[in-house]
Amino acid sequence: MKPLIFRALVAFVLLIAVAIADGLILVSRLHPAEGRALWAQRGILNYEMRVVTVALPVPVIALDLTIRDQRIIDKSIVACDNPSEPYHPIDCETIQQYYSQAGAYTVEQLLDIADECTRRTHIALNHCPALDRNQVVRFASIEEMHNTQQMCQPYFQSDDLICFVEYDADYGYPKNIFQNSLGLVDGISIIQVEDFQVAE
Repeated sequence: MKPLIFRALVAFVLLIAVAIADGLILVSRLHPAEGRALWAQRGILNYEMRVVTVALPVPVIALDLTIRDQRIIDKSIVACDNPSEPYHPIDCETIQQYYSQAGAYTVEQLLDIADECTRRTHIALNHCPALDRNQVVRFASIEEMHNTQQMCQPYFQSDDLICFVEYDADYGYPKNIFQNSLGLVDGISIIQVEDFQVAE
């Protein structure tokens, strides 16, 4: 892993963690089914949001999305159209050419990603004899996920994945999805939703 890319990723993760700890990002420890149920209860069809994707060695990608009737009707690459730290204009051409679809998710698709990574987390943790297999594990923090990974590392298989999902407390959509594909050197990926707004 390139040192500059690694430092950028660490800084991004720490920025999110500090924001959560300081209450700048309003999240909830909802179970996946509870998050999906809250979103369905809200009945929101039209909304706008920014989806930020971090997956080494790809540049940090931020897309501003407009969703109508649960379909993406407009998409803007922030590094190209509104560059700012850490969305550098130098990354614009690379993103346009190779990664223009990265992060182009509706909330329903994000909920599916959260459900699938939670399912795979349960499978991975079942390989670890140090844990109670009858207990449904939901990580309370990124730190807890990391500590569990360290404890269970000898028992994980090469295709195992673990994740930590935080749901928005008001609407139930996945606010942050942290995934770690344990068989890969650069297996960490992050999907973060910012600036969510319900459209009239």
